Amino acid sequence: MPDIAHAAAGPQGTLSIARRPFMALLGGGLVAGALAPAHAAAPAASPAAACGKVTRIRGEARALRLRGATASLREGAPVFPLDLLRTAKETRLEVTFTDESKLTLGDDSELQIDTYVFDPARSEGQQFLGITQGVFRMVTGNVAKLAGSPFRVRTPVATIGVRGTDFWGFQDARKLDLALLGGAGLYAQNGAGWIDITQPRGLTTITGFDQRPTPVRVLSEQEIAVAAQTVTF
Repeated sequence: MPDIAHAAAGPQGTLSIARRPFMALLGGGLVAGALAPAHAAAPAASPAAACGKVTRIRGEARALRLRGATASLREGAPVFPLDLLRTAKETRLEVTFTDESKLTLGDDSELQIDTYVFDPARSEGQQFLGITQGVFRMVTGNVAKLAGSPFRVRTPVATIGVRGTDFWGFQDARKLDLALLGGAGLYAQNGAGWIDITQPRGLTTITGFDQRPTPVRVLSEQEIAVAAQTVTF
């Protein structure tokens, strides 16, 4: 097995398994050009209510919480707004949120739960996530169905918005690969433009915040299998 299995654009624009060094769970800075964690500006008190829990895990993952506290994640462990989730090599982490959305992180990945609010009684909610590096799959839940599409994923190179979607992405120091696996579609927007992905298996690549997303191309079944492997338990 490679140090980290992820799908990346190969020499001919095809997806292939690549290798990337493992980042220590609690050491070093974020990937170059990445977004700074929100913890520095966060309130002093820890959120009282969990926004979800770990439903599956293989390998080692931790949550970095307010004031630098850390928690080793196990199946059934709660996750909270403002948690920064980090996975080690040969790791898969699945988190199910209270709105039934489901997040899967692959090897050597880092994601922050920027905002999470869900009130089904009032049909209100927001879900904002920040992926700074690594591979992820997101199956959106009830928050993404609310008016105003209050679901976003920020990355160093673009913001992703969805309309009830199953999607996959890989962010490294250079670029974001983003693919629609199913559902109503999604879009990516940055300082250079906007792109909609509505066709299942459609992929765009974004190489910088000031670089336009590439035209959507349809992945082959083999390429989809490579991408799925990166988030499969």
